[in-house]
Amino acid sequence: MITKKQILKYAKVRGYDKVEKYDIVWNGYEVWHPGFNGDGVAIIGFPLVILVKGNEIRMSTRDESIEVLMLRYPGLGEETEED
Repeated sequence: MITKKQILKYAKVRGYDKVEKYDIVWNGYEVWHPGFNGDGVAIIGFPLVILVKGNEIRMSTRDESIEVLMLRYPGLGEETEED
């Protein structure tokens, strides 16, 4: 089983400062959000997540990230009609 310390090390090697575990499971994977220290907003590209299952740890693909975001934020991207 991979520990939070190992996930943080994985993230730091890829330039991130911290990780936060999302409260969801996607296709059997724990979902971790890599982030940066500081007060500013860091936009570095498409929002990828770290996926962990058993002894496997990896970055998501863009398509996987879209699925994770849709699961975490239901209704994201849906158009709403104003009365």
